[in-house]
Amino acid sequence: MSGNDDEDVKRPRDILVADYVKERIVQIAELLEATDNSSLIGGEVTKGPRTAVQRLPRNLRRRAMSYNIKRFPRNQRRFASAVIAASKHRKKPPSRFWRRRPRNLLMNYVRRQRKLVWLETHVWHAKRFRMVSRWGYRLPFYSWQRAFRPSYRDSMRHCAVHDVSYMRCFQISTSNQRSLIEKLRCLCQPSASATFAFKAALNGRMETPVLLYEPSEYPSGFIGPARFLWCRPK
Repeated sequence: MSGNDDEDVKRPRDILVADYVKERIVQIAELLEATDNSSLIGGEVTKGPRTAVQRLPRNLRRRAMSYNIKRFPRNQRRFASAVIAASKHRKKPPSRFWRRRPRNLLMNYVRRQRKLVWLETHVWHAKRFRMVSRWGYRLPFYSWQRAFRPSYRDSMRHCAVHDVSYMRCFQISTSNQRSLIEKLRCLCQPSASATFAFKAALNGRMETPVLLYEPSEYPSGFIGPARFLWCRPK
């Protein structure tokens, strides 16, 4: 820059303080709010995004300060209590031993059966079997343990226990057996299983298994297996 240019630049010799402050009143207010704040603890000059624990010197920081106010120094607990109350820190949950008390377990089991009913052996099966939802129940489908051959051998030589408490019995009364068979005919498929008109079961001496389907939806629309027994009135 040449000397002539320096002479052309006019530098103000004085400043009007009132006009200068009016133009910058917003910046001055923000500065005063940051530096002159009664909510700050001693030694702080600005209000940054730091937590109450981070404002402490490193030699005064302790574990569990984020949710235990008694870990703070006494002269800073009032400030820390307001900060902790406004924080979104999740409270420490009770221990697993406390949560799994017998009363709590029973209430939890009842709550989880709102949509599907559990069997009496549900907890035992849930640890060892693949559970599926069928017919309003939570049933074991197949075992996670590779014990097919031992299970088959024990069932052939000894016995096998199966929980069928999900099966329910209901009675249909009628004065005309043939009309009832005609109405139930649409639920069975002769090529898949026996029907309600099975001759060997009409006299009521044997219980017969059948497979039920939605009307006119065979082979899809499978409802489930069932067993029936004809009983004549005495």
